[in-house]
Amino acid sequence: MKTHKENCIYHVVARFEERFKKEDFIYKSKKFGVVDFTNEVVNAIWNAPKAGIFVPGGKGDCVIFKIKYNDTKPVFVVWNKVVDCAVTVLTGEMFTNIAMWDKKKTSIPYNGYNS
Repeated sequence: MKTHKENCIYHVVARFEERFKKEDFIYKSKKFGVVDFTNEVVNAIWNAPKAGIFVPGGKGDCVIFKIKYNDTKPVFVVWNKVVDCAVTVLTGEMFTNIAMWDKKKTSIPYNGYNS
């Protein structure tokens, strides 16, 4: 039987392959030519607290880190502090939708009644 941490790792790998393409992490410049940052992004996912930038929006025991190299597509890593591993990865669009949803929920006025 797999541990929770092993299941988290499997989930991160599956979602990374599902949500991102290799072209998302290719950077083209005149000085360096074509540079592939896929390996750096993958390594940064496993070291998100050290390699990523903290972004507000985590719930409970989870925090979110943003990983971005040059003009490549950003990866948002949801990191569980208790298990000390990545739980899932999000695209920029997914993170924006979550942030908008949270903003919408907090803007609802409290009228004193449970609904």
